[in-house]
Amino acid sequence: MWTSLRFRLASFFAGLLWCGSAVMAQEMVKPGNQSTDDHVDAHAADAQEFAKVDLSYHRQESYVGWMIRSMGLIGLLVLGAGFTCFVLTLFIVIRGQGPWACAALVFIVPIPLWLGVFGSVKGLIASLQVIAFSSAAIKASEISDGVASSLFNPMLGLVMMAPSYLVATLGSIFRSFVKPAVKP
Repeated sequence: MWTSLRFRLASFFAGLLWCGSAVMAQEMVKPGNQSTDDHVDAHAADAQEFAKVDLSYHRQESYVGWMIRSMGLIGLLVLGAGFTCFVLTLFIVIRGQGPWACAALVFIVPIPLWLGVFGSVKGLIASLQVIAFSSAAIKASEISDGVASSLFNPMLGLVMMAPSYLVATLGSIFRSFVKPAVKP
């Protein structure tokens, strides 16, 4: 049984790493770019196009629409990791024994927050690239929208981590009061 659990955990984390590397590879490599200079020029052209776009539609956008736009692919990974970590935390609290259970909880519980921080750093880099590659003056609303969007993923990571944290904490406290069964 433990071999199966270890295999499933290893498969889960390998899947997370694969998804993260696929996302980064998709964003870092654009078709048709043959050199680093072409890649930088493509980013500069993207930033100039972004600077030309009128962002007045954001004022009419609902809060729910903004949340969905801000989440992006990393936000979906945060949601999936939050649910998966909650289930794994429940399983470890109920069935786990020995010192490995505590170590597994310490490792598993903050995964949604880690993904949220990754999304924040990625969003801030994108916002700063708009500033760096823009030839025209940038409005403060454009920068603040990018920063607000990048801060949404860590908030989502905290929200998705909270149930796992509560289950791990309360389960560990409860288990410390329960006397272990004596083997004959």
